Amino acid sequence: SIYPLLCCEAHVNPMALKANHVRNTHNDADFGVEFYASIDILSLLFYLDCACQLTLFATEAIYNAFNISEPTNIKAYKQELDMLRKC
Repeated sequence: SIYPLLCCEAHVNPMALKANHVRNTHNDADFGVEFYASIDILSLLFYLDCACQLTLFATEAIYNAFNISEPTNIKAYKQELDMLRKC
């Protein structure tokens, strides 16, 4: 499940705080704190991919639960997401 990972990033969690704000400055014994650390946009792709996948999965599950045929664009979105993952 992705939920624990998202919680780790979203809440005040020691692991997330260390990963996002503590930097090794010179050697293994010397650390610094970045209060306003820059964001690496590429690191967000994992979370965006998971959010897209979960949204498509949930939409598909809702349509199936109510025995409603899926709109054709859902399948197109799934194919597009799969294609983007291969890049």
